[in-house]
Amino acid sequence: FLQLIFRAVTFTMNVVIIRFLSRDILGVVNVRLMLLYNTVFILTSEPFTRACLKNIDSPTNEDLKRWSSVINLLWGCFPVGLLWAVFCSVIWLTCLDWPDNSITSSYSSAVILYALSAVIELLSEPIKIVTQILLLVKIKPIVEGLSLAVETSVLVISVLYWPQVGLFAFCMSKLSYSCSVTISYYTYILYKIYKNTKCRCITNNNLYAKNIENDHKLTNINNNSTTKLLWSFSRHVILKQVFTEGEKYIMTLFGVLSFADQGVYSVVNNLGSLVVRILFLPMEESFYLFMSQTVKRGHVSFADINDSGTSINLVATTYENVLRVRTLLGLTIATFGFSCSYLALQIFFGEKLSAPPGLTLLRWNCVYMLLVSINGITEGFLNASMDHKQVDRYNHAMLMFSVAFLLTSWFFTSYLSLGAVGFCLSNCCNMIFRIIYSLQQANRYFARTGYNPIKGLLLTGPVIGSYLFSFIVCTMSEVSFIF
Repeated sequence: FLQLIFRAVTFTMNVVIIRFLSRDILGVVNVRLMLLYNTVFILTSEPFTRACLKNIDSPTNEDLKRWSSVINLLWGCFPVGLLWAVFCSVIWLTCLDWPDNSITSSYSSAVILYALSAVIELLSEPIKIVTQILLLVKIKPIVEGLSLAVETSVLVISVLYWPQVGLFAFCMSKLSYSCSVTISYYTYILYKIYKNTKCRCITNNNLYAKNIENDHKLTNINNNSTTKLLWSFSRHVILKQVFTEGEKYIMTLFGVLSFADQGVYSVVNNLGSLVVRILFLPMEESFYLFMSQTVKRGHVSFADINDSGTSINLVATTYENVLRVRTLLGLTIATFGFSCSYLALQIFFGEKLSAPPGLTLLRWNCVYMLLVSINGITEGFLNASMDHKQVDRYNHAMLMFSVAFLLTSWFFTSYLSLGAVGFCLSNCCNMIFRIIYSLQQANRYFARTGYNPIKGLLLTGPVIGSYLFSFIVCTMSEVSFIF
């Protein structure tokens, strides 16, 4: 609830800010600079998070040795992120076209500061993952909510009172967010060490990278399954990042849209994904955390069924119910969001964005949200249930999906000349491919158990009829009373 309040307040402040900024500045910040930040942060943090999440609630001595190896891996997050930051900054400064001086004259400084922000936040990543491993889940929404409030406050004050600073307002706000996250996590973990309330894994010594007992070479830990998973997920996350923000990479690398058009796309896309950030992401993170603690990676054998039938029943039932809820949420957004798109744009942004292509883009985004809602759960189970060999196979499939994404992007944006809307349609196709693959993996996983949790996608006739009737009524109301 606290996270919901923070995000709602932040969105309101951003709406105010957008009315004071040009579309070109929005394009530079929301597409070019945020793409740099997300690339550095996600390519570094997500592989470590997915590979290292494993609960150690009442640790044995063997668990503490494994804990030491996990800690050693986690502290590798910062140097890896530093390398990504340097590499991406060089690309952004030397290989990409710079914005005109009429838009901004501080592009190079902004690139460096956004990369620095990502590196600073990565300092908190080992501590954040430790809190998740120990199921200290309440701290994350509090830290992120407070940091988001700090970021938005700095941005609002800078834009309203010192508009001449331009891009530096966004740089300072992003730096304030990263510093706030890092300071908050370290303050929290130091408090836990002092109180020693969770388990004996949290001690001053056990949070430092060090040689493992009876193993005086750090390279010896690189043979364990966690490190293999880390390497597999690293390749997987690169492909996933291309999928997630592929349209922004195409805009940035090939310049198919002007900065003004990129600004419109980013604002409308952010409005369309507001529900994703408020409702979907917390649910997906909780679902993945639960599955990572419950699901056995690889496949379910007959011995597993006999030994842990209750656990498999819990996993299958949870998967089916959460999938059904997410399908209903996605259908609700698609049904009512399609006809309310014009009204939402008019209320929040005025005439600047409520005309096409902004209107058409937001409507297709509502359809895209349905697919995102389903994929968040199906892919969450996929990531929790794959061993490193299956992750490698998934990487090959993702490579094929990336080729399909590039082809559909070219077809919709260039051949059909749909512009920014073409990117949204390409994302829809990409999401469908990923959902199909995830469902196939789930089918194989539960093949010997007698469970079929993907039935959560199947809705009854009356439910489908209700949504169809609501869509027709809302569309007719929009035509009659708005247009």
